[in-house]
Amino acid sequence: MSHMIAQTHSWNTYSSVHLYNPIGENNTIDARQLTNTVRILEPHVDLYHVHNEPNWIFEVTKRATGKPVVFDIHDWTSLRRVMEPPANEIEAEKFALEHADGFCVPTNGYYKRINELTQKPTVMVPSKVGSWLFPDMPKKVGGFVYAGGLSSGEDSNINYAYRDWSEFAKELAEKIPVYCYTANPMEPGKYKHENIHIAGPLVYPEMLRSIAQHSVGIVGSPIKLLDFEDSLPNKLFEYISAGIPVIVLNSPEAKAYVEERKLGVGVADAKEAIEAYEMLSRDYDVTKARWEYAMEAELPKLTGFYREVLGQCINVNVVPPQHQANPSDQAGQKEAKTE
Repeated sequence: MSHMIAQTHSWNTYSSVHLYNPIGENNTIDARQLTNTVRILEPHVDLYHVHNEPNWIFEVTKRATGKPVVFDIHDWTSLRRVMEPPANEIEAEKFALEHADGFCVPTNGYYKRINELTQKPTVMVPSKVGSWLFPDMPKKVGGFVYAGGLSSGEDSNINYAYRDWSEFAKELAEKIPVYCYTANPMEPGKYKHENIHIAGPLVYPEMLRSIAQHSVGIVGSPIKLLDFEDSLPNKLFEYISAGIPVIVLNSPEAKAYVEERKLGVGVADAKEAIEAYEMLSRDYDVTKARWEYAMEAELPKLTGFYREVLGQCINVNVVPPQHQANPSDQAGQKEAKTE
């Protein structure tokens, strides 16, 4: 099983994608290289498990392999944007929803959405972190932390209003420091404030160690969107793995999850987040609780799902197609499709 964690935006630009391997090295790869990598792995892989967003990662993998490919969907491209999503992103999501051999989703809400579209095997597994990646507890720096994509609202390619935390962060920063670990390098721009600290992307284990220095993690969206009503973001479990409590904004499913388990609280605005900060830092010991939320607990369910997708034992040898188009041919097909 190959689980690819990606950061990029468009097939057509052959943007780079970050792949995190089991020993934590961070490599960049483009669509042509990904195609070649999949083909090299082909004799050794029974099934690919591919994270969405960007959705073209699924399409590249599916076109390059004769093995089953699972689509791990916990971001809905077609539901989340405030502005009209780029056509190529919508097309890639449609391709994945049509051609995936199975689906992995984080919540009941997503499970219902998938089952309205397809009867293919679907498993509900939240995006937890393996305990082997849990960081040791470092000396605390304190402050709020946000780990994920940031937008200024002025990006040329991704007008992601749900990632524009600038006003919220500035309100927090008037009282409490804010630390941001972004998915992509960026200038401070609208986030410029003496109490807002922005670091670039980090290798995954290093990011978890950095998160653990802080006191409270931020999850959700600064605006209300349909997608966030039943989402359970990855970063929620990254904060838990790092031993820090969570505040949730505009994400009812995530709010219910953390409040029921005393892992954090939901807030309506920056004022409530500031008011909750001291209480969470003082009363919520996630360092001990985190061991209950390791990915290992989900592995039997996930393995059973893989067996269902494969249709027989997980070590089945699926013979790939004898001929597959080369990457340049695929690029031409994709460009023709999206014109």
